[in-house]
Amino acid sequence: MRLDWDLGLISGETLIVRRDLMNHAPIQQLAHALQQRAQIIAGWFEDVVVVA
Repeated sequence: MRLDWDLGLISGETLIVRRDLMNHAPIQQLAHALQQRAQIIAGWFEDVVVVA
């Protein structure tokens, strides 16, 4: 869901998870999968940086 909230990021995608759900296995698996994809994309483009 798109949030009307400025995170102060220049561009990109952000995964925001409620604190009470952040340690659930499916959320952890999703975060890990997204980080892996971001690392692949960062390897393709010099100006892409993974920050978390």
